[in-house]
Amino acid sequence: MRPATKRIPAIENRTSGQRVTHIALLTLTMICILTMTLMLALVLTPMTLAATTSTTTEFEAQQMIARAEKSITDIKSSGHQTPLLDDLLVEMKLDMLYGDYDKVSETYNTTKSHIDKLTALEDMTKQIESLMEEAIGRGINITGVSVHYNIGVGEFKKNSFETAERELSTSKELLVNSLKNQSADMKSGLEALENLNLEQELGLSIINKSIAEVSQYEERDDYMNVFATLSKTSQMNESLHQIIILKETINRLEAEGKRTERFNDQMRELMTLFEEEDYAGLGILFNETQTIIYQAKEVVAGLAEIDQRLASPEVQGIDFTEAQELLEISKEELALENYEKSRDYMDRAKSLIEEIEKEHLLTTLINKSKAKYNPVKFLKENWLYIILGVLMLRFFTKVSMSAGKIAVYEHQIRKLEREQEVIIELMRGLQEEYYLTKEIDKDTYEAEKANFEQRSSEINKEFPVLTAKIKKEQDKLAKVFSFMIRSKKKRRKEKSEESKSKADNQTTKKR
Repeated sequence: MRPATKRIPAIENRTSGQRVTHIALLTLTMICILTMTLMLALVLTPMTLAATTSTTTEFEAQQMIARAEKSITDIKSSGHQTPLLDDLLVEMKLDMLYGDYDKVSETYNTTKSHIDKLTALEDMTKQIESLMEEAIGRGINITGVSVHYNIGVGEFKKNSFETAERELSTSKELLVNSLKNQSADMKSGLEALENLNLEQELGLSIINKSIAEVSQYEERDDYMNVFATLSKTSQMNESLHQIIILKETINRLEAEGKRTERFNDQMRELMTLFEEEDYAGLGILFNETQTIIYQAKEVVAGLAEIDQRLASPEVQGIDFTEAQELLEISKEELALENYEKSRDYMDRAKSLIEEIEKEHLLTTLINKSKAKYNPVKFLKENWLYIILGVLMLRFFTKVSMSAGKIAVYEHQIRKLEREQEVIIELMRGLQEEYYLTKEIDKDTYEAEKANFEQRSSEINKEFPVLTAKIKKEQDKLAKVFSFMIRSKKKRRKEKSEESKSKADNQTTKKR
């Protein structure tokens, strides 16, 4: 039989509490429906209005989002975090979804402003870093600059653009002032060269032109070009000083009456390189010229030293004819400014003179030694020293051998102790693997344990053997030093007896 269905009583048949509950539920349902309808209207109305009244097209909005996204990606690839720009990008995409293209354009302008500010700060940071490298290279103290720079970079990474801009601007201002002072010092040093009255001869007009360029860059606050030009001008300055040094050297050599044709040729080449502004080539050529000058000085000094040696009374009577011929050739090459050949002949003459002196000394010694060697006489005169030497050699040999053996045995004991500790650790690991982790079976455990115990037993047997060997060597050393120990004890005993007798005498006097 079909069960009776429970029917809901009619409203008029319900109790008053049920009627109130029913009415409240109906009212709440109507309120929810109205609220959802109102929210839907609020969402759809701006989208409809934006779609009909927007001055920015959908394509333009898409292009703005694409450009902003690319710029943000480029910034992130340089290692900079962009949480603010990411939020703005999300906001642009939501406005795009709602169809509010004007809002997309407005947010894009804000995003672009932040990107421009970030890019400007990035450029300022790179510019400051470049100027700091320039300042460090010129030995300028940039401690204060570094403090503001580090704070600015830290704030920059936190996206605190205003604070970062303020700190970076301060560091740039301090750095520019320091560099400005440095440039002033450099310019004053360059302008001082005008007092040398070498403008027509050495082309100082080039440097004056560079100084004028530096002043123009400073008026525009273009300090990158200021120091680029100053760096180039410093190379000019260095090259100019090198030319002056060479000119002074040539003047001195001419005053001494020496030939300077080769140096004058070098001088003309240096001037050509200076006018062509090839300062690197000028420096290389100057170093080569300086090397030639040093060679010339060494040759002149070496020849003078050899002449002085040949004129000394100690070598009179020795035949140096061949060496003197080499010296004459060396002097001729020196007069022709062939300094390399001159030095080569001088070195050969010097070596030959030393060989001749050694041969002469050896011949003299042979001629003076008339008495023959007599071994019997030698033994009679030195028998005591020979015996003492043998005894000392035997003493040191015994001591060193015993000490060496003791050191070897002690090292072997330490090695066995370390091996014993390793075995203990391995036994612990083996027990953990067998009892705790169950990684190995009983047969493996028993086999490994037997191996460890066998090796441990062998080690325990080796300990007394090594200890006995050490004791044996120590006894040998004790025998060697026994006479020294006995004599030391004897001195102590005599000293104690002497002090005791003095104390007895003082006691007797007091009584």
